[in-house]
This record gives sequence, C-alpha cells and structure tokens, in this order.
Amino acid sequence: MGILGGGSALADGNSFNIPHVNDHFDKVKQGPPPTKETPDTSTSQEEKEHGSGNWFTKAWNWTKETVSIAWNKTKEFCSESWDWICKVCGQITKVVVDGLSSAWNWIKDNIVTIGLTVGIIVLAIAAVLLIVFGSEFVLGALVISGETLGEGILAGIVISGLFSWLSGNDFFGTEMLSDMFFGGLSGGIGGAIGSWVSSSVAGSGFVSWLGSRISLLREAFPKILGGAAGGGAGQSLFDWFKTGKVNLRNTFVATVFGGFFALTGWSISNHTGPILSKINEIPIPKLEVGV
Repeated sequence: MGILGGGSALADGNSFNIPHVNDHFDKVKQGPPPTKETPDTSTSQEEKEHGSGNWFTKAWNWTKETVSIAWNKTKEFCSESWDWICKVCGQITKVVVDGLSSAWNWIKDNIVTIGLTVGIIVLAIAAVLLIVFGSEFVLGALVISGETLGEGILAGIVISGLFSWLSGNDFFGTEMLSDMFFGGLSGGIGGAIGSWVSSSVAGSGFVSWLGSRISLLREAFPKILGGAAGGGAGQSLFDWFKTGKVNLRNTFVATVFGGFFALTGWSISNHTGPILSKINEIPIPKLEVGV
C-alpha cells in the first residue's frame, strides 16, 4: 500500500498486519523515577553571621557592630583633628618665623637708631633721678651736685636735638638722635665740671675780694663761672664726639652762653621767692551770696 513513517503495512488477503508501536520503545532503557523535592533546611548566610537567631546573640552582634562603627568614626575624627591641628600649628609657626625674621632684619637695619634711642631714654631717666633725689656727692676729688649734673644732661639732650633738627636733619632721624645722645653725654660731663668749678671757686679769696667790691657777685660769680666752664667743656666734648676734634669758636660761644644762662637762672631762683610772697600778699576779695 504505501510507506508511513519508518514502519510498513503488509496486506494479506482481506486483513492488514500493523506492527505495535511499543515494540520499538520497549527497547529504550528507562531512567530512575524523579525524586520528590524536600525543603532546604540548611543554615542561611545571614544566620551564619548572626548566630542561631536568638535575642541575646542578636543584641551582642548589634553591640559589636555599633562599637566597631563608633571606633572607626572616632579614629577617623581624631585623625582629621590631628591633621587640622598640625596644619594650624604649621601656619602659626610660619607666621611666627616670618615675623621674627622680619623683625630681626629690621633690627639689623636700624640697630644704630635703636641703640641711640635706648641711650637717650636711659640718660633722661638718670637725669630726672639725679634732679629729684641727687644731692651733692663726691667723685674722687670732685664734689658734684646731682641737680647740676641732671640739668646738664637734660639741657644737652634738648638743645642738641633742637639745633640738629633746625639744621635740616630728619625729625628723630639717625643724625638727630646721634646729636641728642652725644649732647646728653657732653652736657652731663659739662654739668659735673661746672658744679666742681662753682663749688671750688665759691670759697676762694678772689670771690671774697670781689664780693667786698660788688656784693651781688659774692654769690653770683661762682654760678656764672661754673656755668661758663660747664658750657665750654660740654661743647668741646660734643664736637670731639661728633668730629674727633674741638671747635674753638663753638667752645667760646658755648662758654659765653653758659655763663649767661647761669646768671639768668640764679637771678630767677633768687627773685622767685620774693615775687611769690608779694603775689600771696595780694588780697583776694571774697564773694558771699545770701539766699
């Protein structure tokens, strides 16, 4: 009849001979029957990490994790804080070092000005102390008035500085400060010399004879002579400090002015008392207001 698939059908008379399909499948070897799935009862990774799941284990694990996180954050905060402190200290150190370096450079550049300024301040303080507390004291064979010595220092500082500024030097510049410092030194030495001359001449026979002729000069002449000697000596020393030699013209002028200022000062001091007494004797009217 025909061919169907891979089998064949044979006709025999009035009947068909059809082969059984299972005849071929019986020859295939069957596998084992499928097994029935069972629920997975193995421990999960989370349970392995957190214990068996009871509340004590969970609390302990949470505590460990919390402490660990807090410790890590603390270490990180301390590290950042330390870095910030080191940075700030570095900046401060840089500022201090730069400031000290600049200050040191300024000191080196202005060492002369600084030294002269300190010297003038020391001289001025010493002069004030001598005027206030200094009486007469003995220096070797010299009897020196502390008041005269202090006045000589102050006069030398002020007069030398004023003339230096008027001569064109910068106000409180190096040249002016130098003149003030040397003026204070020479003025103090000149004042000491003037004090010694005045005290030495005061009791001499010449002064006694001169006073017998002109009574005013008995007390004034030693002051005038001491002022002249102090002025001349101070000016000579000042020129020697500045230029290394003595200027005779300046010495002569200073001698004359020293005697004149001494006479003026003596006159003022002698007449101040009577003038003040007369001023105090002037009646002051009293004003009374009745309410």
